[in-house]
Amino acid sequence: MIRFGVGYLNLVGCGLATASVLAMGMAGLTAPAFAQTSEPAAEEDTGGLGEITVTARKVSENLQDVPVAVTTFSGDDLKVQGATNFRDVAAFTPGFVTREAAGNSSAPLLALRGQFQNDNLATLDPSVGTYVDGAYWARAYGLNGDLLDIQSVQILKGPQGTLFGRNTTGGALVIQTNDPSTDRISGSLQATYGRFDERVGTAVLNLPLGEKAAIRGAIQINKRDGFLIDRVSGVDYNNRDNITGRVKLLVKPTDTLKITLSGEYFRFKQNPGRILRVALPGGAGTGPAVRYPSTAAEIAANLSNVDTTTLSVAPFFPQAAGLPFTFPNTTINFNDVKTRTFGAIFALDTGFGEVKWTNNYRKIRAGSVINLAGSASPIAVTSLDQNLRQYSSELQMTGKFFDDKLDLAFGAVYLHEDGFDRSFSFSNVASNPGGATVTRFFGTIENDSLGFYGQASYHLTDKLTATGGLRYSIDDKGIETRTGVLLRGNGALVSCITPNRSVAIDCRDQRSDTFKAISYTAGLDYQISDDFLIYAKQSRGFRSGGQQLRSTSTVDTAPFRPEIVNEQEIGIKAEFMDRRVRLNVAGYHNTIGNAQRSVITRIAGITQTIVENANLRNYGVEAELTVKVADGFILSASGSHNDVDYTKYIGVVGATTGVDKAALGARIDGLAKDQFTLAANYSRDIGFGKLGLNVNYSWVGKYDTSAESAQTLALVGNNAAAQAAILAATQKAPGGFVGARASLGFGENFEIAVFGRNIFDKRVFTHSLLVTDYVSSIRNDPATYGVTGTVKF
Repeated sequence: MIRFGVGYLNLVGCGLATASVLAMGMAGLTAPAFAQTSEPAAEEDTGGLGEITVTARKVSENLQDVPVAVTTFSGDDLKVQGATNFRDVAAFTPGFVTREAAGNSSAPLLALRGQFQNDNLATLDPSVGTYVDGAYWARAYGLNGDLLDIQSVQILKGPQGTLFGRNTTGGALVIQTNDPSTDRISGSLQATYGRFDERVGTAVLNLPLGEKAAIRGAIQINKRDGFLIDRVSGVDYNNRDNITGRVKLLVKPTDTLKITLSGEYFRFKQNPGRILRVALPGGAGTGPAVRYPSTAAEIAANLSNVDTTTLSVAPFFPQAAGLPFTFPNTTINFNDVKTRTFGAIFALDTGFGEVKWTNNYRKIRAGSVINLAGSASPIAVTSLDQNLRQYSSELQMTGKFFDDKLDLAFGAVYLHEDGFDRSFSFSNVASNPGGATVTRFFGTIENDSLGFYGQASYHLTDKLTATGGLRYSIDDKGIETRTGVLLRGNGALVSCITPNRSVAIDCRDQRSDTFKAISYTAGLDYQISDDFLIYAKQSRGFRSGGQQLRSTSTVDTAPFRPEIVNEQEIGIKAEFMDRRVRLNVAGYHNTIGNAQRSVITRIAGITQTIVENANLRNYGVEAELTVKVADGFILSASGSHNDVDYTKYIGVVGATTGVDKAALGARIDGLAKDQFTLAANYSRDIGFGKLGLNVNYSWVGKYDTSAESAQTLALVGNNAAAQAAILAATQKAPGGFVGARASLGFGENFEIAVFGRNIFDKRVFTHSLLVTDYVSSIRNDPATYGVTGTVKF
């Protein structure tokens, strides 16, 4: 049965006045290189800021005319800002927090407007959907890769469930790579050398194939030594060894038909390192601090030197019996991710608009082994193995009707996903002395998703426009799990954990579920003048439910429910002083029903992951300001504030079900209450060349990296001192990071640039993992600097 509600229009103030004060206050500050700073080669006669094109409504429009909160960056912005990967983009987007997943550094966890994905599982969908060249990427593996030949990056804020579909309750990340051009042969060669022996080489070639076709290829090799050093073995962790390659073919059979074919390969390799920060004695005196008395000295050494650790290299897992990897001899920690992506887009211009058919195939092969405790003692180690593939196809039509009074977009999309997510966990606890066994979590998934959508904007007058949209989404998800206990020595299956399953059938258990929802948007926008737009809207988003992948007991076998977000937003988009000043502000309120929370707990001696549902509410404001002080000199600033609270959270604590975690003060992890960024960008011809200078500052407030509170920790037997240690260790400290880039261009073809990232070497723990009785953490990168040379032709 389909159950839905269209709700009612409930537009509220959401602190717009506060947002305006915040943004105007930033005007006096030296300022990020947002795309708002971009200036086309031919400026407007006013000498104002250049126009920015976005595709937030599936068509190309001026950012200032779109009643949607969007932060956008052009490829040139990213270069000037010194952005090298996706995390750099997030750092300069107000309200957007990202951190790497505990088990795989290539997969970022995304948080936006109170919605978040705090774990990376094949059954847990994101709340911020990612679209690359028009195609949805269902999984984040490989997303934290290198920015190669990028045309633009757009971050759409708030539920985008009408045009962009399910799993965009927080927003959508839209990445467009450069298309081939039939104009002329062109390209570039670039080389970078920096601290920690950073070596990056990039080559791009655009080759016309007559007047009707062109091909474009780009490749980047990115290597760097690690900065976290093992005090015993000398092995360096958090290194980088990536390769990204892309080829795009453009064919124009007729004046109205355009075909774009693409293929991309990405390889991510790293030896990730964690450090042990807390080791508890345990309620029965069996915690790691008791089993391994040396951990106290190890923790003290870890904290006294920010870039050293001691990671055990013992062979924790058998090398046979079908386990996923033969482990390296030098280190047990590694990430190895490969993605292959293929696309085909057919775009037909018609008398009323455009018909586009977007097809995409993506395959992910990811493997990792992580010493989760980050310790010399064999406390806990996990191997992760994912083999996933997806195919998607979307047919859409956009156009104008009734003498351009009606803008219409509608279409249908289908997505199929299958593969497996497998992990083996070794935990040396009292119930498993010497780590005699490993726990296997193995899930094979098969998902099918179908969506139908339509959105229309009707121009009631020359200034007033009404927008309404509707989308129906249905997901059929199936999973087969094989959860069991294996002998560490030879990998033989000992027992099943799933109730009523047996070793004879390899612990197999199956289930399938269907999740349906209707998403919508309704709003009004009013163009007060050519340079001043105000808007208000109500939107509803849907994040699909799913099945438990790494749980073991009867208390948590039920699937987790879909997440439903209702949001009210009002905003202004304004330009002043002959378009030399641009101010965009959005205030919003949302309620999040059945927010999906991934928690780690121990039941019957087995450490496992359970996805729970909770309800939250959020009030927030975002502001972006850009000022063109003079020709070639631009200041920018942005800021955000979010006030998020649980309204209901019934979950599992230890083996106890039905616990009111909201009443126990459960924390909201991964969401920063406050953020702001500042940047100054200067460029000038100096006779023999062109000088470019950029200085930027990105500040992110404190946020929790675990949902546990003192009260929930008390229920599992930790003493007050231990609780305090955990709470302190699982909160990221506030911090700001300064970056700078100086370049000198010679003509149109040569440039030399020096850069610095985190120049003042600000170090914070960006991610901390609590697994029952220990906490391990990851620090941000230290100060890095280097030089880049570029040749264009």
